Amino acid sequence: MPWTEQASFLIEPMYIAKGSYVRNAVSQQSNSKRLGFVELPIILKLSISKDKGGVFLSGGIMGGYLVTSKQVVRQNNGSALVSNDYLAGSRRRFQYGVALGAGFDKGNFSFEARAQTSLSPFNPVYQAQNLLIGLHFTYYIPKKADRDKKKDEVVE
Repeated sequence: MPWTEQASFLIEPMYIAKGSYVRNAVSQQSNSKRLGFVELPIILKLSISKDKGGVFLSGGIMGGYLVTSKQVVRQNNGSALVSNDYLAGSRRRFQYGVALGAGFDKGNFSFEARAQTSLSPFNPVYQAQNLLIGLHFTYYIPKKADRDKKKDEVVE
């Protein structure tokens, strides 16, 4: 969504899986967790140049809602305890986070590296819970006016 000549908002609904794996060598036990969230980042994209394309910076906030959770505890002897939706009884299913990134626009394409961290809703003290580094590739669908303009240029 364009805001000014050099600034726009990116609204990117997504499903994202986050997790952890912990191995305790002393007790010969491993614990893996997987959390599935529906997230809605709202990112401000600032172009460095006034011309179309080029380098941009991005940053914003995001909200997420926990939809699935799974925990697997394994003993060294191979037995496993699997808990599907182990956070089903939790009332704290929302999480919040921030994101920062940088990228490059070229025509209808965009490449971006973005780091985001979320705040845990499962602890009484809010703290940074995880760090996610993503590489984003975007294709912008040309507006009808731009497609018609290109057709007219080809005909002439």
